[in-house]
This record gives sequence, C-alpha cells and structure tokens, in this order.
Amino acid sequence: MLYTIASLMILAFPAQVGAVEFVTVGPRAMGMGGAGVAVTTDALATYWNPAGLAMTQTVDIRILGGVQVIDRLGIADAVHDLEKFNPNDPNTAANLAKAQSIAARINKPGATISLNGSAGLYIKGHLGEHAFGLNVSDVATGGGFVSTPITATQNGAAVNLAGAMALRGLEARQLAFSYAYAFSDKTFSIGVTGKIIQGSSYNGSTALTGGTDVSVTDNFGKSTLSTAFGIDVGAIYRPSSWLRFAVVAKDINQPTFNAAGGGELKLEPQIRSGMAINPYSSLTLTA
Repeated sequence: MLYTIASLMILAFPAQVGAVEFVTVGPRAMGMGGAGVAVTTDALATYWNPAGLAMTQTVDIRILGGVQVIDRLGIADAVHDLEKFNPNDPNTAANLAKAQSIAARINKPGATISLNGSAGLYIKGHLGEHAFGLNVSDVATGGGFVSTPITATQNGAAVNLAGAMALRGLEARQLAFSYAYAFSDKTFSIGVTGKIIQGSSYNGSTALTGGTDVSVTDNFGKSTLSTAFGIDVGAIYRPSSWLRFAVVAKDINQPTFNAAGGGELKLEPQIRSGMAINPYSSLTLTA
C-alpha cells in the first residue's frame, strides 16, 4: 500500500526536482515548520546555516534522524482508493462514474507525493570566537508524479483504470566540515560549509492499475552513483539579544551528479532567509 511504502522509501528514494529541498533536520526546526536558518546554533547549524555555529560558545554532539511526507492535493488518498477499486462491480454505470472520479483526482495538475528524510551525526566545537562543525549524514528527497494520466475505460461489464507514476530522486550521503566566526560580541557572524557528497540518483516508474496494490520499492530503478563537492555559506545579524536576521545559500557551486538513465543532475543554488524574535527565553517567533 502507498502509505506503508512511503515510510520505507525515504532513505532509498528521492525527488523529481533538480535541487534538493531543505529537509527538516532536527526536532526544533520540525516543530517550527522547518524554520532553522535563524534559530539553529547547535551542531545542526552545520546543515541549516553554518554562521549559527559561532553564535554560542558550546560543544554539542547529536545523532538524529527524521522523515517528512508531503501529500500535495490528496494524491495519496486517491491512489489508496485506486488500489481498493473493484473493476467488476456489477453496477457498471456507478462504477464507471467512481473510476472517472478517482482518475480526475490522481490526474489533477500539481498532485504529487514528496518524501524528505535525514539521518546523521552532527558535532560542534569552538575556540574562542572561532567555531567548527562536522556532520556525517544522509539526506534524501524524493517523490512521485503521474507520468501517464489515469484513464477509465469500460470493457463489457468491467471498468478498468490504468496509468503510470514516475519516480525520481537523489540521496546525498555527505561528509561536511563547517567553520564560522563571530564579530563584535556576536552581533554578526559568517560561516561556510564544504561538503563531499556521494549522490545516488534514481529514475523509475510504477503502474497505476485499479484494484491492484501500487508497487514502489521494486520499481524506483537501480541507483547511479557519483561524487561531487558542495559549498554552503551563511550569515547572521543580531542587532539585539532578542532579534536575529539570517540568510544562507546552499550548493552555490552547483554540484553535479550523473543522473539515472543518462545525463546530469545539477543541484541548483538555494537561498533562504529568516528572522527570529525571542521576547522571552521560552518563546521564539520565526519568519
């Protein structure tokens, strides 16, 4: 079933897009809907924003993982209904209408399912205003989208539903080193991360047939391995103890991997900014 498969796919199967999305790394960022650029100052800053490493003089070691499934426009429910569909229901007219409804929901423009996940070891240390970070992690993004639209056809008393879903992805196993420095009593900090990335790209497809379980784990294809180097840079400005502005640019050198099925898969630079307000020690507002 699609719901069960989603949890199994995350570390082996990634996305239909060219750039890896910001995966929600860490429980605090997950609780804030993924806002980690301005608030993360522990070892996870090696992922979110290396400048955050220099905002506190601490030693931190973390081992963690997380999974996020994003169902856009309800395609998971629609595929679940496709799997339960009975092509041989004796009420042919009603069954055809039901099939057409399922097809319309699955074929809806923008209907996709995305899977993001991460797991790794994150370490932070400091020497005065100089901060250092290391992470050994596996970051995966992925998804499925309809490549052959679902059609509902009547064959005698039977009603058939058939189409196909494309599966795309990139899993990035990376060894990352970060350095950050804070100026003017931590009013301003800058940071940089260098990453050695082993990319596993996937390109597969699975049939969507009424009354049949959707198989994903056997159909996302054989991985294509290649290695690249990536660079992230970030900055944080703290005009007061309760206010921070931050910006980070990931993969500014556009790491390029061999794509499954031929060609290249290039990670486009991604820029994210954020603001954090801490009116009280127990309250953080982000944007």
